[in-house]
Amino acid sequence: MHKIKIFSSIVLLAFISSCTKDKAEDSNPCAYETTELKYNGLIKNIINSNCANSTACHGSPQGQNAGGNLTSYALVKEKINNDAFNNRVFVLKDMPQGSSLSECDLKKLKAWYDAGSPE
Repeated sequence: MHKIKIFSSIVLLAFISSCTKDKAEDSNPCAYETTELKYNGLIKNIINSNCANSTACHGSPQGQNAGGNLTSYALVKEKINNDAFNNRVFVLKDMPQGSSLSECDLKKLKAWYDAGSPE
């Protein structure tokens, strides 16, 4: 009987501590794994949903008239290499036009950019 109480206490303690951990992780909605900071990881989704979709300025074919198409890594990398991406997103902060990036997305983009913009 004593062993059952000890076992039950251990299981209960493990359950409570796992709930606490989940709650702590949920308190930072901007958390991400550094391994996800690649164009084909988190970044492509941010760019596609804010800059390069069918209703955004830099989606194809609209991108040709808006300073460039951002529908692929190679096209985004061109803007990084000529410093247009840094200037418009991080310095002037005027992109995306007519809206703004969430602090979370901006943080992820900046970390990716600072890491050399890996594909």
